[in-house]
Amino acid sequence: MKRRVSGVVHGASSSGQTVYVEPLETIEKNNELVRLIEEEQAEIHRIFVALTHMVGAILNLWSKAHESLPSLTACKPAPALLATTTALPQPSLRISSAS
Repeated sequence: MKRRVSGVVHGASSSGQTVYVEPLETIEKNNELVRLIEEEQAEIHRIFVALTHMVGAILNLWSKAHESLPSLTACKPAPALLATTTALPQPSLRISSAS
């Protein structure tokens, strides 16, 4: 039994008994779906690029901070320096529990 369907033929089986048809009613919806998928992929790409730039900037700052760390550890904070050059006791950090 052959049926008539208005649409676009996308292919046929090797025997020719089956024809693959996209009905005209679905063509516009499928085109819209493809457009939305492409927009989604473009937005995902834009987000990944933005995140990559953000991570790169943070890593750059971290790298600069890491490079300057040896010079910071060579310096003693002022209270510790004062305590070592005088007879004052070394400063200590006390952590009190919150009541």
